[in-house]
Order: sequence, then C-alpha cells, then structure tokens
Amino acid sequence: KRFLIYNEVVGWLEDIFHSQWKVNDDTTISLRGIILFGLTIFLAIWLARFIRLLLEKELFPKVKFGRGVPGIISLIVRYTIITIGFILSLTVLGVDMTKLTILIGALGVGIGFGLQDLINNLISGFILIFERPIQVGDTIQFGEREGKVEEIGIRSSIIKTYDGSEVIVPNGKLISEELINLTLSDPILRIEINVGTEYGSDPQEVIDILVMQAKLHPDVTRNPETFAIFFGFGDYALNFRLYAYTLEVNGRLKIRSELNLAIFQAFKEANIKIPYPIQDLNVNLSDKKETEK
Repeated sequence: KRFLIYNEVVGWLEDIFHSQWKVNDDTTISLRGIILFGLTIFLAIWLARFIRLLLEKELFPKVKFGRGVPGIISLIVRYTIITIGFILSLTVLGVDMTKLTILIGALGVGIGFGLQDLINNLISGFILIFERPIQVGDTIQFGEREGKVEEIGIRSSIIKTYDGSEVIVPNGKLISEELINLTLSDPILRIEINVGTEYGSDPQEVIDILVMQAKLHPDVTRNPETFAIFFGFGDYALNFRLYAYTLEVNGRLKIRSELNLAIFQAFKEANIKIPYPIQDLNVNLSDKKETEK
C-alpha cells in the first residue's frame, strides 16, 4: 500500500511538473519551464558576480591597464553574462524569440515615451563608461555636494560624500549638469587659503609665514612647490593667498583646517593681526539742534 501511495504521489507531482499552460497560439509555458527560468536567471547573476570578483582580485592587480579600463571590462562582462542568461531563460521558458522581437519592437516606441528619463540615464551610463569623464575613485563636485565615486552603473552612480553618506545620482545628471572632477588628469589637489592682515604688516613676512607653515605640514607635497602671493589691497586688510598641494584628496578639508590653525598660531606669535571690518558712525548734534528750532 505504501508503494502504491508513493507511486500515486510521484505520478501526481510529475503531472504538475509537466503540465502546460497555453499563453497564445504560439507560446506554451510549463511549471518545469518556470523553475528553469528562475534557476537560469539565478545562475547568470551568480556567475556575473563571481567573474567580477575574479577579475578584480586576480586579473586587474596583475595586469597594468589604462585609467578606467578595468571598470569598463568588469561592467561589460557582467552585463553580457546577465543578458545571455536572460535570453537563455526565456528560451527554456518556452517563449518564441521571433515573436518576442516583434513585440519588443512594437512596444519600443510607447515605452520610450513613458520611460524617457530611464532611457536617458541608460545612455548617459554608456557615455560615462566609454568616454570616462569620471572613474571609480575620482573625487568630484556636483551641485553643492563633494565626494568620491564608489561605483558607476548603467542607470546610476554612487558617490560617497565626506560625511559618510552614499548618494545615488542618476547618470543623466552627471552628464547634463556641471561637474568638477578634481582628480581627472592629476591626483594632486590644490588647496587655496585666503587670509587678510592689518595695514602696517610686512607683506614679505606674511608670505614667508604662510609658505613655512604649509611646508611643515606632512601631507603637503614638495612638488609642485607651495607658494603664496600678495593678492591685493582690501578695504580694511592686506589680502594674501596660499597655494598648497596634496595627494590626500579625501583629507583635503582636514588639511585646510590644520593649515588655518597653524597660520593663526604663527601670526599670533609674530604679532601679526587679522583685522575685521569696523564702521564708524558720526552724529552731528548741531544739525539736529537746528532742525528742532
């Protein structure tokens, strides 16, 4: 009896597994096809991630590529595997690929009008990949934000700001809006510090102090060389500007703060004062008395 029940259960499961549903005159799907469809998608995604990890850990560190090339190779390989897996999954599902091509072509125009922003972001993603105006690891300024590029995807990119938050930016914005790449052609970043001293200060002494404090900082490079200029005569101060260079892009704000502190302390020791605007108000009492009369 147990064997009879077992055979009946197995037969019932086989019937369900091989049962088919007719979608239209040319397409029929089955439970078996649905399971294989999901399994194929899963294997494609897993294989894409494995190949990406293999490239980043084994191939890219050993072979010297041009700037941004590893990211392009990794992205193309990953999406190629996923695309092939998706096509294979539709095949095992029982979808007629010729009919699917016609359907996609017919819906393409309508979908295009409804998903203009998405298509724009996708095209912008390919522009970022092949033209390479920004790359993973670059420090960029966009709008009021500044941060490091963590990932460039097909639709959007991830920027990690200095406060630790990760901003997901649509690729269309990175292409259409103004963007400053601080490390596009050179990893060395310039730091500018403006400072004013009171009239009567020795300009050469101020310049020497600014340059010396920058050279004493461990994160300021020796090449390019640090320099300072006498920028001009202000309304209430002599204006100077310090130019220093660093390779520590992500520590730029910290370095600026440390230089400001060092300069302030050096000015204090040299008895060089930093002025602030003062307004004098003169009241003519004689005019007031004549008005009252």
